Amino acid sequence: MDYYYHTNVYQYKGMWIHYKEGIVDGIVIDDAAAKSKKYKTPSGIGYGSTIQEVIQQYGKKAFIDSNQRKVRSITYLMERDKQGNYSVITSFDKFVLEGGYENLMILSMVIDQQSRVSFLMIADYEFAYHPEHRWTETQ
Repeated sequence: MDYYYHTNVYQYKGMWIHYKEGIVDGIVIDDAAAKSKKYKTPSGIGYGSTIQEVIQQYGKKAFIDSNQRKVRSITYLMERDKQGNYSVITSFDKFVLEGGYENLMILSMVIDQQSRVSFLMIADYEFAYHPEHRWTETQ
């Protein structure tokens, strides 16, 4: 059977939680649900946070997509250490060379025209970078 066949996605008022083998591997919060500003990262970033607040909390070591000097999205790559703590890193190079992305998490945000977060995704590497396998089953 396809490895991804046993995945499940649960939708809770605009927040999607994706499970793989019974473990959460992706959380997506879109602007429809996030308008309540209920959902935030452990650092307090959520819908409506400014780009300045994001950078203040997570730093400048990010992949930034911009158009005409306007940030459209910002993505942080984080590596888990042996103690289970995450720190922002700036490159996939080490993982490409050594293989294995199991200790990586992605924090990605879409920034709207007012320079505020309008979409947030926290996910492992597979979920974030292999979208064709995201939504196998919706519950």
